[in-house]
Amino acid sequence: MTSENSSDAAVLWVRAEPRLRAFVAAAVWDVHHAEDVLQNTATVVLENFHAYDPKRPFLPWAMGIARFKVMDYFRSQSSSHPQLSDLTLANLATVAQDLDDEELIDRRRALKDCVARLKGRQRKVIELRYLEGRSTVEVATKLDTSCSTIEVTLHRARSALRNCVGRMNSDIPTMG
Repeated sequence: MTSENSSDAAVLWVRAEPRLRAFVAAAVWDVHHAEDVLQNTATVVLENFHAYDPKRPFLPWAMGIARFKVMDYFRSQSSSHPQLSDLTLANLATVAQDLDDEELIDRRRALKDCVARLKGRQRKVIELRYLEGRSTVEVATKLDTSCSTIEVTLHRARSALRNCVGRMNSDIPTMG
C-alpha cells in the first residue's frame, strides 16, 4: 500500500470508526472481545484497502468487513454463547451506519449518566459485566449468587438503562 493509500485509509477509518465501534459493541457484548473484533476489522480494512472502490461510500464497505469479523467471532465461541442472526447483524449495521456523530455522543453521554443513576446490585452487575468485561459466571462467583440471578439482574438493568436513555434523549429512537 502506498503512503497516499495509507493516508486515505486512515482518514476514512477515523471517520467511520465510531459507527463501526457502535455496531461491534452492540453485537459483541464482551468489551474486550468487541475491541479485538474492531481491531481485526481495522486490520482487514487496511490489508484490503486496495480493493476498495473510492467511487462508493466507505462505511458500508467497512461495515461489511465488520459483519464478517463479528460472524467469525461468533463461530469461534462455544455453542452456548449467545449469537445474533445474520438478519439481526444486518439490522444493527444499518442502524449504526445511520447514526451521526452527534447522536453517538448524545447516546454515550446519556448512557453514562443513566449508569451512574443505577442503584445497588444492578449498578454493580453492570459495572462488572460491561465495564470490567467479566463473564456472567465470573460476576455470579464474585457476588456469590447464581448465574440465573445475574442474568435476571442484567435484563432488568438493561431495561432500566434503555428507558432512562430514552427519557433523556426522547428525540433519539432507542433500540429494544
